[in-house]
Amino acid sequence: MFPDFSIELETLLDRHNLHWKERLENWRRYAAPPWWARDLIITPELRAAYEMWLPIREFLQSLRAIGRAWLPDDTCLPLPLRHDCYLSLPDLWAALPPYLEGKLCFSPQELLAFFCALADPPRFGTICGRYNDELALIKAFYRPNMRILDVACGVGLNTLEIAAASGAETIGLTSEWLEVWMASLRRIPHDPVREKDLQRFSRDLNVHFQQGRAECFAFEKPFDLIVCNGLVGGRFFHDETQFDAFLDSCGNSLSPKGHIFLANHFHEGSKPDVERFMRHASQAGFAVKGDWRLMSLSSIYCSGHG
Repeated sequence: MFPDFSIELETLLDRHNLHWKERLENWRRYAAPPWWARDLIITPELRAAYEMWLPIREFLQSLRAIGRAWLPDDTCLPLPLRHDCYLSLPDLWAALPPYLEGKLCFSPQELLAFFCALADPPRFGTICGRYNDELALIKAFYRPNMRILDVACGVGLNTLEIAAASGAETIGLTSEWLEVWMASLRRIPHDPVREKDLQRFSRDLNVHFQQGRAECFAFEKPFDLIVCNGLVGGRFFHDETQFDAFLDSCGNSLSPKGHIFLANHFHEGSKPDVERFMRHASQAGFAVKGDWRLMSLSSIYCSGHG
């Protein structure tokens, strides 16, 4: 599923490493401290100093060229290589696992871990056991031949929990191709601890992963249950246009008596946006139960698939 590291890729990586090793040496020789450290306060002045010597757009552009030669197409690049998500290298390093912080040059193994960390940064917090109350609801909702869709599934830990708890056919959907790769192969190269959690699930579970967006998904067969955790009302999904698109996709993908379960592990600051989504869903014709931490939606207007 993942392309081999070819001679062409080795040449591109060697060129990248040579260039950024020289940039790094010049930075250390001529730039004034402070140097990067985990507890470093990232001020506008610090960003400007780093941008003078180690501009992030140039760094990511080099990695983007490697990624385009390595991965099937541009949609497989992790989000920070498709869009400008970070203001400077210190901002990027602060979002990475500790052993990747401060790195500009990579071995092939380190590059794989770096790309996967860009697709699945530690701040996303996808771990097992986060939504146990929801798992209990899913067990209670069980029906024969049930199909479940997990939207915004990340690397698949919660998807596998759902499949194990329900015994149902379960599909995990994520916008990151590398997360599909990690979930399908039970690999998390940048996080060995979570990789062990991923690998403890049975290979016999009826679970599959595919790439797709929460704002626009469609399937030939309907689902009895759609699960979406830690997305709606969060940092990347709080616009009413997104709410409408998500609810439309869910409505078109649910069976007539299907439900949507949403759970959140956000801090209290996200509560207003999640509650705004709940009001929006109610106005769109969904019956909303629960609270902003754990809710269920059902709709008599849901078109479903029959």
